[in-house]
Amino acid sequence: MLTRTLLAAGGLAAAFAAAPLSALHSQTPAQDSAANRTWGTHTGPIISKPTARADVAADSVLIAQAILANQQEMRLGTLAQQKAASPAVKQFGQRMVTDHTTMGKQWSALAAQNGLPLKPSPDPTQTEQTTQLQSLSGAEFDRVYMTAMIQMHQRMASDLQNEASSAHSAEVRQISANGLPIVQQHLSLATQVGSQVGAGTNVAVVSTTPAVPGTTQTTTQPGQVVTQPGQASPERANRASADLKADRDFVQEVAADNLLELRLADLAQRKARDPAVKQFAQQMQGAFTQAQNRWTGMSARNGMTVKPSMGRMHQQKVDRVQKASGGNFDRVYMQTVIQHLESIVPYFQNEGRSANSPQVRRLVGSELPSLRQSLALAKRTGARVKADTSESGSRNVSDKK
Repeated sequence: MLTRTLLAAGGLAAAFAAAPLSALHSQTPAQDSAANRTWGTHTGPIISKPTARADVAADSVLIAQAILANQQEMRLGTLAQQKAASPAVKQFGQRMVTDHTTMGKQWSALAAQNGLPLKPSPDPTQTEQTTQLQSLSGAEFDRVYMTAMIQMHQRMASDLQNEASSAHSAEVRQISANGLPIVQQHLSLATQVGSQVGAGTNVAVVSTTPAVPGTTQTTTQPGQVVTQPGQASPERANRASADLKADRDFVQEVAADNLLELRLADLAQRKARDPAVKQFAQQMQGAFTQAQNRWTGMSARNGMTVKPSMGRMHQQKVDRVQKASGGNFDRVYMQTVIQHLESIVPYFQNEGRSANSPQVRRLVGSELPSLRQSLALAKRTGARVKADTSESGSRNVSDKK
């Protein structure tokens, strides 16, 4: 049972990379215009945080996922060095710490150079996985840890293949492409070490041959069984995938809503004046990064790729907040967030609860309390800056068009 839970928890959809850091230093922040100066009559240049290009900002969720996943690999690798019985497992854990420290620094550098204030915290599945492994030791730790490593790296390689061809920004595509061979090496090594300690190595192995751009190739060795203990049968998995595809529009809309909140939070952390508004934006950044991880991860586990993107109505909200300045920015930001959250809650209650997919319905049920809490906090913070906290937003299904 423990192994099954760990395998489920290990399915975070994430990307890793090991591109040269020099490739990430090519962007130079633009000079501030006079319209953006806020130092009264001072006429000298003002040094500000860099602003992310639109394509890099569109990949902010992927970048946050990569940072989170590298952090998790370092945590679990450290545990392996402390608790494993097998010298091979200890050595594998040490390599995970070394390689993923390097990868994590590169993703963090990309975020910092583009003004993305990404400091994601572990999501609930990662926390649960770490806690469970902390409770194990010796041979049992070796078996469970290596089983999780095989499955996690299999999925990472699949994600990297997709992102190397479909990410919005050239930087993310390049980092993903460079990181793919490293993750494939990790997968091969994890399978070898796992076979020595009785780990579940009979999982599908991602092909190391080049795939057609935008596709993922998966092969199995002769005699291997793809279904893991605790996984659904092929028939049940196909049915779950079909149910999820019927809910594609809803899932894509949720991803767009999450992305909107992330973009707004990024603006607020850079432009808000009231400390309470900045703190609220930071909380929203963390909450909606984790929410996006859950939705994209659930979709990936059921064979559907979600590429978060905003439509015309969403972009209009971002533009409206972007144009606000000074003390007016805080009020416009908080009012926009309040209206958006007021539209999301009934949308989840009505559309989400009637979704075809049980996975979607469960995720909707688990997210509703958090959305209500975010809305309540938004209204309290909005009242502080005299935002209109009484106006209800209405759901417009053309937001993503």
